[in-house]
Amino acid sequence: MVYENFSQAYKAGAAPNQIAIYDMYLRFYRWAANCLGENNGLIAFITNRSFIDRKAFDGFRKVVDKELDFVYIIDVGVDIRSGDTSGNVFNIKTGVAVMFLVRHN
Repeated sequence: MVYENFSQAYKAGAAPNQIAIYDMYLRFYRWAANCLGENNGLIAFITNRSFIDRKAFDGFRKVVDKELDFVYIIDVGVDIRSGDTSGNVFNIKTGVAVMFLVRHN
């Protein structure tokens, strides 16, 4: 059920290459949102930061905006692969984001 839900919803994006929407953290988001159902609650993740500005994730961003009332993202940034060499809090090459998603009916 999780796979069907996210693959249909997140493919709404405009990017021609949407292989990135199959990243595991998007599946975990879909699972958490399904568990939350229509109830009030908080979902929090520490993930890579690719969903923030990559075109392949515009469908995901639309779904999050539609399904939740408040979205807070702390972009830790520091993606060494994109040229930022200032250092990462987790000592990894991938950029990091902390995401808090709130549903408050």
